[in-house]
Amino acid sequence: MNLTRLMALGTLARYGPRHGHQIRRIADVTNVGEWGGVSVGALYRELRAMEREGLVEAIRTERVGNRPARTVYQITGEG
Repeated sequence: MNLTRLMALGTLARYGPRHGHQIRRIADVTNVGEWGGVSVGALYRELRAMEREGLVEAIRTERVGNRPARTVYQITGEG
């Protein structure tokens, strides 16, 4: 398992359901890209792949104003 996946799963396990942008902000604040070599840019691709694999599940879609819709994910028992 790559570090981007571990960071995303760890974030969901610790903080509960989040959308990709919230996970990215947590990664930015903790400088995970610098100390862990995590590719935050690959986060959305990894979230979709983990959903297909059953590690995370989409629980809802949120839309605020004119911003694009955001999918909120939660970790599964398998994740």
